[in-house]
Amino acid sequence: ELLLKHSETVIVTPSQWLAGEVRKSYLGNHRIEVIPYGIDLDIFCPDTSRRLFREKCGIRSDEFVLLTAAADLNDKRKGMHLLWDALSMIKSEVVLMLVGNGRSIPSLPENVRLIHQGFVADQSDMARFYSAADLFICPTLADNLPCVLIESISCGTPCIGFRSGGVSDVIRPNITGWLVEETSAESLAKVINGIISNPNSAAELKVSCRRVAESEYAINMQAERYEALFRELIQNSDKMNHAQKLSGTPSNRALIETCPEEHYKSILPPTISSRQKEACNKLEKFLESYPDFALAHNDIGVLYYKQGMKEKALSHYRQAVQFESQNITFQKNLADFYYIE
Repeated sequence: ELLLKHSETVIVTPSQWLAGEVRKSYLGNHRIEVIPYGIDLDIFCPDTSRRLFREKCGIRSDEFVLLTAAADLNDKRKGMHLLWDALSMIKSEVVLMLVGNGRSIPSLPENVRLIHQGFVADQSDMARFYSAADLFICPTLADNLPCVLIESISCGTPCIGFRSGGVSDVIRPNITGWLVEETSAESLAKVINGIISNPNSAAELKVSCRRVAESEYAINMQAERYEALFRELIQNSDKMNHAQKLSGTPSNRALIETCPEEHYKSILPPTISSRQKEACNKLEKFLESYPDFALAHNDIGVLYYKQGMKEKALSHYRQAVQFESQNITFQKNLADFYYIE
């Protein structure tokens, strides 16, 4: 909450979709930057031994291969139930390569030959599966920016997915794949059937898939974007701190790095009578940033009373009790003031 009170706060999201959600929230008045995930494009790249790998998996050169992957294939958010239903509507013979853990894979139509690889941990192995496929299917119903999509296009394999979450950040129609506008098994099957009936449409996107990956999703590009943002924020902060030093105002950066209690401990305590005026000035500046900090009101009230500034003392005594009504010391100081004065 303390961080979000300051206008310098920057919120970074991996996808345009999540950035849009943040803009609609109570955080929307802050600066929002989009920095997508990056991957190692030297690992996830088109496999020159694609034909040999397909043969190793028992896939003929003329077979059309669909690939889908998820850490947990039974997670409803991944939308696999829609893919299972869609496969029952596929008209042609296809191979489905399935990567991920799943306890209950349903029976598939006879024209869909299943190759279930289980969970694949090695990135190089996963890249070979992407390259071996003609089309990657991502039926997710809720996702920020699916890394499987980035990995797939990096290997030159176009994708299909619903327009959910950050899916549309990666899938660009007729560039990196196809978006299914209606979230249903029927709509998914219709798009898949259309691509299978014209297999060249998928092959023609291999170059553009890789081009998008190289221009937007390299791991070093992600690091460079964060570095550039950090450098900008540091420079802006240094400029602000310099201006505040010249004007004598406290640094916002210093204020947000500590909680009010720690900041308060660092500026006083005001106990030396010969420096009471200086202590009052420091406390007034502190209260500009933390106007409801009861202890500061009480202490500055004591200092003002010692200097004979009774109206100011009374004002701060009252505020101390207002913000911490159960504090016996604050109550006593206010009661003593009324009794004496």
